[in-house]
Amino acid sequence: MPGLIRRLRHVPTGEREYWLAAHPVGGFDVRERGRNPGPGRGLIAVRSAYRSAASGAVTGPQDRPRPYTPLVLIDGRPAATGFGTGVIEVESGLRLVQVQCGASGAYAHVEVPSAGRVEVSSTVPRWLDHRTTGRRTSGFHGQFEIDPRSGESEASGPWRAVDPGDSRRPGSEPGTAVLRLDLAYVQRPSEEDVEFGVSVSELADRARGERRGPRGPKPFETLGEQLGEDARDLAEGQRRIWSEHRAAQKEIWSASGKDKARAMRGLDLLGESRRPQVRPWVDPPRVTVGDSAVPAIWGVNEYRFAAGAHLIEVAVPPPPEPIGRGAEVSLGGDARLLFELELPEGTMTTIEAIAEIAMTIDAAGTGLASYAATIGAVFAPGA
Repeated sequence: MPGLIRRLRHVPTGEREYWLAAHPVGGFDVRERGRNPGPGRGLIAVRSAYRSAASGAVTGPQDRPRPYTPLVLIDGRPAATGFGTGVIEVESGLRLVQVQCGASGAYAHVEVPSAGRVEVSSTVPRWLDHRTTGRRTSGFHGQFEIDPRSGESEASGPWRAVDPGDSRRPGSEPGTAVLRLDLAYVQRPSEEDVEFGVSVSELADRARGERRGPRGPKPFETLGEQLGEDARDLAEGQRRIWSEHRAAQKEIWSASGKDKARAMRGLDLLGESRRPQVRPWVDPPRVTVGDSAVPAIWGVNEYRFAAGAHLIEVAVPPPPEPIGRGAEVSLGGDARLLFELELPEGTMTTIEAIAEIAMTIDAAGTGLASYAATIGAVFAPGA
């Protein structure tokens, strides 16, 4: 039986197909294959995979942390998680597709046609190079890839999300200046090593403590007398094992069992020690210009402001409300950055910052137990 479960959960990359699981909090409809969603609705077909290492990175041993299982967000809401393929139904129009994998990953704007579909391919690194001290965010972004197969589009206006690989200098209208905030986060590897259920060592200790030594037969006893209670215990044990086996088989092949097995597929590939029922994600960073909040994502944000002096604040957000209600939150002064900038007309100013976020999952796996963060600028004017 354990071998069967292992076979269900282990899917060698490139040898079998498996599917993304719908995130239980996001409320999106995720299927293996898409059907016609009808007018006003469209499909985003996602293929999620990983590669052994980022381009140019050294494939390190255990000192290099493994990312968490990828999480696909649509317009900031968690939609699907896992490795493999899946079709996500959304409202048609311009949608922002993001991938988080224990860090801020790749993103792209896609135009979803009404009653049609758009394909997106996402790749995350097997080993995440998280050494952020003194490094530019361009190297961090380069570890993740996302490729919209068709319908690629870009938002326009006073704010837009820029492809990290786009080094073109944007133009500006008279009397305005361009500000780029390149923001990333990395999740600190958890120090906890907790498994759901009973560990192997506990089972071994319990077995040693409960096991009784063999009892030798006595002269002139029948076989039934020699076995005595052991025979009854053996029969009851066999009936219990067979009953549990049949119940497990029934659960595995039921609709809910198949859904669970599908959601588990691929989760062992990155060696997570815990599998929370609700996979955590990080909300967008909070950016304030003067007294006004402006849109932002974990990525390259481009703003067009009137030339002159501006007070810019960048802060790590609190945990997402659906999973952070009972969390112990620690967001002090080192979780925000403040810049007083002079933006000359016709110029572009760039600030790069990386946050480190530490999260622990509660015992039930349905939310966060703690959430803490710091953020530091790795490149800023005058730094």
